[in-house]
Amino acid sequence: MRPPHGGAGAAAVLLLALAGTGCADRASQTVQTAPSATPGTAIGYCLEYGTQASPSPSPSPCITTSETQRYAENHAYRRRLPITAAQTAQAAPHAAALLTALTKLAASGTADEAALRSAVVKALGLQANGAEIKGDISEAPLRYVTVGGGEGRVCVTGAIDGTGKATTEVAGRTLEGTCLEGDGGH
Repeated sequence: MRPPHGGAGAAAVLLLALAGTGCADRASQTVQTAPSATPGTAIGYCLEYGTQASPSPSPSPCITTSETQRYAENHAYRRRLPITAAQTAQAAPHAAALLTALTKLAASGTADEAALRSAVVKALGLQANGAEIKGDISEAPLRYVTVGGGEGRVCVTGAIDGTGKATTEVAGRTLEGTCLEGDGGH
């Protein structure tokens, strides 16, 4: 007996055909303009030539072809919210306290996550769950660790490098709402 025609099989073939059309090489595609659009206005890929630079709407209605712009878009997670000089000055004592705490922990020769978290919370005046910590804290001495925390837009971050040197910084939160940068990637 023959299976019936059409139905799910035809839908699957149609879906595969449609999915495959989105994977063509960009170089083989042409940029089309809208019938009512002014010359040089692209639908799909952005034009990189032949037009005067003008601010594009956000979000952009086209796919970026500029390597520089794609790089910036891929690293947007690193951007931070702006903070004022007054906010920076107000957080400076917390940064100094964090620097002292991290320097002591690095010099202690131990690696204790509870002690690190406690020191960050105390230095920054945060609640127990307000500290962000990244790095391998399983091996002594404490090295290659980054910490942070804050309130509102303002963050104080600190790090201990491979030599045991501690540093701190006052900055705005990331666009993702954290004090420490995300790991990035896709």
